[in-house]
Amino acid sequence: ASLDGKVAARDGTSRWITGEPARAEVHRMRAAADAILVGASTAVRDDPSLTVRDPSYRGRPPLRVIVDGRGAAPPSLTVFADGQAPTLVATTEKAPSSRREEWRRGGAEVVVLDPERGTARVSLPALFSELGKRDVQGALVEGGPTIAWEAVRTGMVDEVVVFVAPLLVGGRQALSVLEGEGIETIARAHRLDILDVERVGDDLKVVARVHRDR
Repeated sequence: ASLDGKVAARDGTSRWITGEPARAEVHRMRAAADAILVGASTAVRDDPSLTVRDPSYRGRPPLRVIVDGRGAAPPSLTVFADGQAPTLVATTEKAPSSRREEWRRGGAEVVVLDPERGTARVSLPALFSELGKRDVQGALVEGGPTIAWEAVRTGMVDEVVVFVAPLLVGGRQALSVLEGEGIETIARAHRLDILDVERVGDDLKVVARVHRDR
């Protein structure tokens, strides 16, 4: 993200906000995860491969998870075509059955979950329960801003890692780190405990743990 918390400019461009050392660090984080998760909007906009691009990595590729309650992700996306890692699509009955079949033909496992009440959103607690059955012990939620907010809102996040670049973007229409409906009052903000701040190239890496009231 930029110093003012933006993850894209108002035209949607985001490559590259942070520098190469920060991106290399993200790939090391991917290597340590059992699954990498993004929402449908990020999958469609960025068409990411969600693989570990680290020459020294010799482990099995993490599971790629696309959260798409309505069937927005086309079967032409890289995650369905490259065969480099297993892919799972978490969706709901709101997604057309024809689209679900296209995902399956693209080699993905498709899991149909009950949506959150009154929406077409995939329930993240239900999804993480499904991932646990597949021996996923740690998932890296890379984005975008809406799915990141949902993960925070539903209590699925244990740790937050933010790479902050020395850029200012501004703009009401530029995406921020977290979108969604947000909190209604600052007293109900999600509290974090800062664990570490370090320089990574020209950027800052901030690691924080979600504070759990006891």
